[in-house]
Amino acid sequence: MGLPLDVRHVTLNTGTFALAAARFGPSVFRQAWLYSAMVGIAIMFVLNLGVSFAIASFVALRAYDVRHKERASILHYVLKQMVSSPLQFLFPVQPKPAASEGPETSERPAPAPADPI
Repeated sequence: MGLPLDVRHVTLNTGTFALAAARFGPSVFRQAWLYSAMVGIAIMFVLNLGVSFAIASFVALRAYDVRHKERASILHYVLKQMVSSPLQFLFPVQPKPAASEGPETSERPAPAPADPI
């Protein structure tokens, strides 16, 4: 319909959650619904992020005309990385230092310029 109704689910629900928690005061920390609501908001965040990433990836792969078999292998790789080390999706990955072969290879002299004839 073209109406500019844009609702951020996590933001809206976190605000509603904060108002509900403030209504009950400090005693709210002894209530189970508080923690259930926090888990629900976290799950909603992960789902929103996952769906947005999946749609953007699908559009980009179609734009570059990536074949179905390649798409499946990319999805397999991403899922494998998500299971094996999920924190790399949240924090920057530190580059591994390059292994040097020995002290003589670390500081090679620059090659001499060729003599023009």
